[in-house]
Amino acid sequence: MKVPLFPVETFKRNLHVYSAILLRHSSAAAIWALWPLFLFDLGGTTITIAIVQATNSLAQVVFMVTITDRMESKKLISFGLITSAITFAWFPFARDIIEVLPSQILLGISWACLYVGSLKYVTENNKDRSTAAGLLQSMLALSGVIGPIIAAVIYSILPGYSPIMFFAMAMSLLSFGLFWLSNRHRIESETIDLIDTPMDLG
Repeated sequence: MKVPLFPVETFKRNLHVYSAILLRHSSAAAIWALWPLFLFDLGGTTITIAIVQATNSLAQVVFMVTITDRMESKKLISFGLITSAITFAWFPFARDIIEVLPSQILLGISWACLYVGSLKYVTENNKDRSTAAGLLQSMLALSGVIGPIIAAVIYSILPGYSPIMFFAMAMSLLSFGLFWLSNRHRIESETIDLIDTPMDLG
């Protein structure tokens, strides 16, 4: 398959997925830039912080193996974005590190659904699957660069962890809204095209 140096058509075709990933994951990376300090300020020790991190990773693996393959990609993405927003809104209200632990299970669910859903979507809806998946990974890598910059900007204006976390919540909701509207528009366009196409009566 011949693929251009920069696959513009593939990028445009999956823009609603890539933009959702970029918005959500960049704002999440802004949280992770200060995450160890946040946990330490909640009274975390080396052991308890490690337990929090391990809980998230374990939850991701469990839900990726048991649930995500059974669900439609669009539903996975939508569910992942909504639960991301709930998780990020949870963080500022935690009074100690124990109260953060349940949120890590929800975070594992949200990321498992969002990542697997996005990967399934781009591989199921594109002939150039490797290119589409590669662009998805590029969005994740770019998010890791943008996130700490977002954290630095927000922290310089509103010092504290909460503004960054509420910003991530807002970006997750915005991502969900854009993804939902884009899918609705695509369905309506496909329906109109189907109606306008003359039937072959043989």
